Amino acid sequence: MMLRNRGGSTGLPTSGYGGDAYGSSGGTSSAGGYQQSYGGYSGNNGYGGYSNGTGGGGGYAAAGMAAAAAPMSGYSGDNDKIKRRSSRAGGGMGIGGANSSLVMGGMIVAGVFFFLTTLYYRSVANGVLSSLDVRSKADAMDLVDTLKRDVDKYRNQSKDQKRAAHDRYSNQITNLQEEKRRLQKERDEFKAKHADGHGERSELEEEVERLQHREDAFLEQLLRLQTATRRESKRSVLERFGPAPHKVEVKFVLPKDESQHEYNFIIEMAPLDLVPHAVHVFMEQVAHGLWDHTYMYLNGPHILQIGPQNMELYHYEPTTDDDGRGPQLHAFTEKGLKELSFPDYHPDFPHKPWTIGFTGRPGGPDIYINKLDNTEDHGPGGQYQHAIDEQGDPCFAKIVSGQENLATAYQQKTYADSSAWHYFLKDPIEIVQARVLNSVQPIPESMLTDQKPHNIDHKQHNGEEIKPQLPKGDHMTAQA
Repeated sequence: MMLRNRGGSTGLPTSGYGGDAYGSSGGTSSAGGYQQSYGGYSGNNGYGGYSNGTGGGGGYAAAGMAAAAAPMSGYSGDNDKIKRRSSRAGGGMGIGGANSSLVMGGMIVAGVFFFLTTLYYRSVANGVLSSLDVRSKADAMDLVDTLKRDVDKYRNQSKDQKRAAHDRYSNQITNLQEEKRRLQKERDEFKAKHADGHGERSELEEEVERLQHREDAFLEQLLRLQTATRRESKRSVLERFGPAPHKVEVKFVLPKDESQHEYNFIIEMAPLDLVPHAVHVFMEQVAHGLWDHTYMYLNGPHILQIGPQNMELYHYEPTTDDDGRGPQLHAFTEKGLKELSFPDYHPDFPHKPWTIGFTGRPGGPDIYINKLDNTEDHGPGGQYQHAIDEQGDPCFAKIVSGQENLATAYQQKTYADSSAWHYFLKDPIEIVQARVLNSVQPIPESMLTDQKPHNIDHKQHNGEEIKPQLPKGDHMTAQA
């Protein structure tokens, strides 16, 4: 409770305070009186030194601190007054004590943090020293200095090696530069020789243009001949065999089948607008009986190849350029049907499974049945051994019936010994007959060939197993 002196009256009695007046005010202002009262109080023994308070707040604080420091003995005043003074003194002491505690706590935290940080970096340093296999910081510094010296040493050695290499190869570099200049000079002389200074073409350029013109002319004639051949082939097929669809039936017997059961399959020709020349040649071959008594003889993983064979020489090496098939090929040659005039291929009728194509270039007389999709391997660009890779094997027909019978033929045994005869059938399958099903102009019997099968043993020769001849056709070399 604060006491104020109003109008110069005595604020409190002075008994028990050693005779000094307390709270004597010399002014009328309440704030001034408050200050004076503390001024008089501070003159008391035991509070020494705070005799004049110049402000209300300053005097109050000073009084509180003085009261906290002054001894409490000798006071004989009222208990209430003593309690009030004690409460003021206690308030001042609480503020100062809290600040001191905060400062002391901060110093302790800082000390602990510094101690832990020192321990952490000391452990890191010890780990580095351990990894470097040294015992002290001095040893580590020595190691670093050694490494620096080694780096400088190797750097100097690298510079020396580069300098030595440059000196060693400088002569070669100079020679190459001189050779380059010489070649450039020859190139410039060549250009100057074949072109005059007036911008006219040289003789070499004129010769190149002349040859290109001739090649274009030959190509144009070739395309005209192919177009005419296709047109006449289509006309011949329609006049001779009637309108599409054009079909051929093929009959065959399996080897060593005592019942001589005949299997068959039906072939349907491709549209005449696509490959008329290939269709015409094959149907003429069939109509002339050229495919009677031919053989399925090569059973590869992707094709089954069919063609004329001389069975008397099938298991022997050929001794003539016609692969020992002279009599059989002679019939095809005599009728002018041994091969096509050009590879009649069309991309709209590719080598899909169960389609039929001519082997080789330009194609024939052998044909093959595609077991797999051979569009890429037998189409344009797939036969690398041919000079004109833009061409493809002629594909001209597809099998529309009897696939299950051909599946039986696919299962026949081959030599399978990784030799040149690897995929040759040990016992070729004979084509008994091939006939056009919708012929409108039958061929007279006198025009048909008379090829008879040869009933000989093909398995043994002088007590040893023998292998077939390798035909001249290179169809299997395109794909192993």
